[in-house]
Parts: sequence; C-alpha cells; structure tokens
Amino acid sequence: MTSAYRLMFIAILITAIFSRLIYLDRYPPSPNWDEISHGYNAYSILKTGKDQWGIPFPLYNFRAYGDYPTTMNLYLTIPSISVFGLNTFSIRLPSAIFGIIFSLLNFYFAKILFNSIPLGLFTFFLSVISPWSFFPSRAVFQSNFSQTFILAGLITFYLGLKKPRFLLLSAVFLPLSMYSYHNGRIIIPFLFPFLFFINFSQIKPLFHRHRQTLIYSLLIFLLLFIPNFVNLFSSESLARNQWVGIINPASINLINENRRLFSGPQLINYLINNKGTYFIKTLLGNYLSLLNPVNIFFKGSQNYQFNPPDTGLIYPIFLPFMYIGLFSLIFHAFRKKIFHHLLILFILFLLLFWLVSLAFWLLWIFNSY
Repeated sequence: MTSAYRLMFIAILITAIFSRLIYLDRYPPSPNWDEISHGYNAYSILKTGKDQWGIPFPLYNFRAYGDYPTTMNLYLTIPSISVFGLNTFSIRLPSAIFGIIFSLLNFYFAKILFNSIPLGLFTFFLSVISPWSFFPSRAVFQSNFSQTFILAGLITFYLGLKKPRFLLLSAVFLPLSMYSYHNGRIIIPFLFPFLFFINFSQIKPLFHRHRQTLIYSLLIFLLLFIPNFVNLFSSESLARNQWVGIINPASINLINENRRLFSGPQLINYLINNKGTYFIKTLLGNYLSLLNPVNIFFKGSQNYQFNPPDTGLIYPIFLPFMYIGLFSLIFHAFRKKIFHHLLILFILFLLLFWLVSLAFWLLWIFNSY
C-alpha cells in the first residue's frame, strides 16, 4: 500500500470512528424499547447471572418482551455496561464498534475479491457513508452484528483457500452470525454449501494437503451450527414469526375480511382467499421488493430508524452501478460458461427458501391448534 493509499485509508477509518461514536448517547435522541430491553437484561445478567425473567445465562434467545431476540448483543453489551454503567452510551457502544468493524471489513473483502486497493478503499468509503450501514451503527440492531460475522466469515474463508488455517476462523464466524440475529439462521444453511460448491476446484486440492485442518474446520462449524439450527424450530425462536411473519393474526383477519366481502361463488372465494395463496403472493411480493430500485435508492425502508423519510438506503447516484454490476455478472457467467451452474444454484436457493418459509408457516398453524 502506497503512502497516498495509506493516508486515504486512515482518513476513511477516522471518519468511520468519528461518525459512529460522536454524540452516540444523544443521536438518536432516545433509546428505543429494544435498546432498553437489551441494556436492562445485560445489566441483570451482569449483576445476577439471570435475565429479567430469572432465566440463567440464556443461550439462543432471551424472552425480553416475548419476542425472544437472539443473545449475542446481550452478552456483548455486558462489558460495556460494566465499564460505563447502565446508560444509553454503554448500550449502543457495541453496535457502534461493530459498525466500524463492518466498514473496515468491507475494505478487505473488496480488496480480496478484486485484488485492488483502490476498489477496496472505494468500498470502504461507501460502507462508511451509506445510510444502510450508518444508521444501524448508532443504535442497537442485531442485524449489525450478524452481517459483521458473516462478512468476517467470508473474508477468512477466501483467505483460507490460500492459507487453510483461516478456515478455522471462518468456521467460527459464520455460525456466530446465527447467534446474532434470526436472518443468520436462514442465510448460513444456504451460504455454507454455496461457498463449497462455487469454490470446489480450489477446495479439492486441500483435501490431500490439509485434510486435518478441513476436518477440524467442519467439526467446529457443525458444533456451533447444529444446536442453533435445531433451536430455529423451537417455540422461542418462532415467537417473533408468529406476529411479524407472513401468516399472523393480522393477515388472518384480512383473509377473513376478504372472504366476507367477496361477491362471487364460494368455491372461487375459498380458492383465492386462503392462507396458501396469501402466503405465496406476499412472499413473491416481498422477494421482488428487495430488488426494487425505488425502495433501495429513493423511498428506503418503512422503518425510519434506517433512513430519513423518502430517502433511499443507498444514494441514488449509485443506481447505475447496480445494473452495471448485474449485467457484468451475467456477461462473465456466460463467457466462462458457468451460467447454468449459477442458474441451478439460484433455483435451488429459491426452492430451499420456500421450503423453510413453508416450514415456518406449517409450524405456526400446528402451534395455533
């Protein structure tokens, strides 16, 4: 790294640190109810070894308000509270630190993928200033921890293809995201085999030269992954899904109301207005909305903790690059004759995603009766 790049790196890093930590206890102006819950439960475990409900050292989820969030942030907040006391700054500090780490990891990830320091610095800068990474770093959002562990896992995985000892770290970081936020429990079961498949040509030689390291890495991964994945289908993990999942009390009321207002034949009414059709229609709509450039670049999230009203999660000036990247990906996939592999993986991903979503739906119905 040249001196000019080093100065740019330091300047961006200082910006990341300053923007995440300055007036952390004042902006946002008030801790939200999740922050209060996480802070108090962390304080309770620090003082008594139990959460507010008297459960000693919860492992996968803690009860909180009955939504049973994951526990990683809970335990990461304990050292901060022990040093600074129970206050807004100490509750938000772990999230701010992870926000800084996440931005820094973006530099190394881009540098590894593109073998380019300028692109790494540009990605580093974007992750520092973009609303989707900035705002969650100044409050307690469990996704902030999960995405940091996932990115750390990806970096160490690709480093491990050249230096296999890094695979041991990847085997720790990836499943730790499952203890950080619920989305990690959905992503990691797909991400792990996907990484193995697309990098199989580089992994295959390691079976002969570094078999022991690969076995240890797999055992570490499974040791952390299996208990948490099994817990995914417990009543505690499903508690939040019962209220914010696609099929919830509000959606059932809506289906019943649509049936009441339907004026056609009753057979058609039941074919159109039922949990299955509502689930499929909403799932497709939600999936497509993730790719909607209006939401990404102009309207943003409906949760204004992530972005100011009527502004995007990413600045509109970067909109063309999204499509340049997509077309470039498709072009190179055709050129290298790997498009059919990517298509198969994409279809399998959708199929598995639907099966997991269907499992949640069936479990919800089973628990309702």
